[in-house]
Amino acid sequence: MLLVTGAFTVWQFLHPHLLDQLRRDPDLVTNGEWWRSFTPLLVQDPPWQAVATVTGIVILGVNVERFYGGAGMLAVYLGSG
Repeated sequence: MLLVTGAFTVWQFLHPHLLDQLRRDPDLVTNGEWWRSFTPLLVQDPPWQAVATVTGIVILGVNVERFYGGAGMLAVYLGSG
């Protein structure tokens, strides 16, 4: 999770248009762009959010994964997002 989120965050800063392509937009979700239901978890705006998200994954994610396992960590991450 950390690697995927970190990679998308770096990619987003190198290619700012990625934020518009992946951000949550209820109208577009309704019109068939279903992936916008979960892709906002991969991009960070404003930039300070990237630091908070990656730090949170490192601090909390390690303990959640130890307690719930990999699948449980994914469920918590996606469910809370």
